[in-house]
Amino acid sequence: MLELRSVSWKSRRGFEIRNVSLALQKGSLTCVMGPNGAGKSTLLRLMTGEIMPDSGEALMDGVSISRISRREFARKAAVIRQERSFAFPMTCRELVMTGRAPYLGFMGLSGKREQEMALRVMEKTGSLLLADAPFEEISGGEKQRVLLARSLMQQPETLLMDEAFSAMDARQSVNAMQLVKRLAREEQMAVMCIIHDIHLAHAFADRIVLMDAGEIAADGAPDEIMTGEAMKILTGMEISLSDGRLSTFIPREG
Repeated sequence: MLELRSVSWKSRRGFEIRNVSLALQKGSLTCVMGPNGAGKSTLLRLMTGEIMPDSGEALMDGVSISRISRREFARKAAVIRQERSFAFPMTCRELVMTGRAPYLGFMGLSGKREQEMALRVMEKTGSLLLADAPFEEISGGEKQRVLLARSLMQQPETLLMDEAFSAMDARQSVNAMQLVKRLAREEQMAVMCIIHDIHLAHAFADRIVLMDAGEIAADGAPDEIMTGEAMKILTGMEISLSDGRLSTFIPREG
């Protein structure tokens, strides 16, 4: 599993991540929340090894990420970002199949097994009808479902998502969160999702990590985190999910 131990990092512009420790858990959906500029995406970049900490350690199964090849990392962890562009035009099926690249040989040639696997994961993510559509011509919400299918081709132990649902409408977002939570449990994946939607996080997360000014301000179960103090960090207002002024419209999933 991915883990940060007492990690600190400072950018050239002066932004800092300070003494952050975070370990993801199998079969669990962790939602990372916080205001813009709180350090959420930087946290993800530290966990993927895109940037290395100035102090502390970023670990994969107890081994420093700096010692793990990108191919090996991609066999264990998949990342879905808010926006993705690709150098060559591809159909959605072709794009999904590229998720198998960490397991293929030097030429990267896929066969019947990979093609059948691509169709299975596209069906699982509700993107099968898009198989022959050009990826660049589908909607933002559809792209995210295709990218989720692509990530499943990696058979990851960990799935990291950076505002992956921002292009989806309300119904698509709920369906996507239901799917991600189900995958976490059925596949025993550790899933971390950076998200702004308070209702979605409260309804589906097993755990919420609240970032503020480069630090973890709170870490716990949704009902524990959605208190007045946490809501003030998120919204700038003295409100909570329990006082009647902000209520969740999605039944809490157990």
